[in-house]
Amino acid sequence: MNLLLSVLVGFMGLTAEGDTIKRPIDPWVFYAGYDEAPGRLFVALHKNMWLVYDTTHANLYRTFKGSAFVNNSTQNGIGPEAVVQGFDMLVGEGGKAVWKVNRNGLTQDVQVRFAGYEMRDKRLHLIYKLTTKDGTVITVEESPEYEDLLQKKLDRYYKQMEKLGEKELKEAEKAEKEAAKSQEASAEAVDGDKNGKKAKKEKAAKTKKAKVPTKPSEALMNRVAVERIFMVKDLPADTEVYLHLEVEDLYKAGDIKTDGKLTNEYKSKQIFDWGNLVDYEGDLILQRDKPTVLSITFTIDPERASQSTSN
Repeated sequence: MNLLLSVLVGFMGLTAEGDTIKRPIDPWVFYAGYDEAPGRLFVALHKNMWLVYDTTHANLYRTFKGSAFVNNSTQNGIGPEAVVQGFDMLVGEGGKAVWKVNRNGLTQDVQVRFAGYEMRDKRLHLIYKLTTKDGTVITVEESPEYEDLLQKKLDRYYKQMEKLGEKELKEAEKAEKEAAKSQEASAEAVDGDKNGKKAKKEKAAKTKKAKVPTKPSEALMNRVAVERIFMVKDLPADTEVYLHLEVEDLYKAGDIKTDGKLTNEYKSKQIFDWGNLVDYEGDLILQRDKPTVLSITFTIDPERASQSTSN
């Protein structure tokens, strides 16, 4: 899905100085006008993962992979306009309330205020203030970061390989070559063909026999993830904080992971000739005394991913 986004760039933002992750732009956190509304916060975590927050409602409603440049010739009475080109992944609605609390079994709306952001422990922290009907103020902090799925699996793979002895390493090299040959045979076979099924079985058997880790597939470059860590402060004993989630076009339902509790879930399928996509809606209940981790994985080209997993 190609997109062309027009963004009014704010000049004040968080710079990449001293950052351990290479950010695609500096400053990589800045306020901007977007969707004909002020007060959007743009977070350029990585060239593969840009986030757009509606600060009025403390709502992450758009993510995309792409790049940005400033078009100084475009003036709308506010300032220079930036143009972003890339692939849209999460497309939500700005101006939509997503935070609620449940007190003594009763759900109620809250007044939300975005209280700014700060850099702490080499991570960005967004600060939200939720005010209940009786005036209780609950603080929620969110720390988003890009997850490099391929690199994480490669790091794990190389650590496992380091633990192997010389004999196991030779077996690993042999297994990789044999698995590659089997995969080529599988790719050449027509879907449902007996030779293709046989090649897949041989590949699995050889890898298992070698007792060595399998090197991650480059197909993971097609999959990107954002990690959102939430921490709740000043939470009354009889109260829970709910974050409403709506994510479309997931490659599989398991692409939403959390150590918190998901409730009020609804999942629906979109059926294509090359496979299915999943639309997800639900509420995340934030944990009381420890951080809640939410990870969402997006597939940039679902059809390509479907072909990769079928081979």
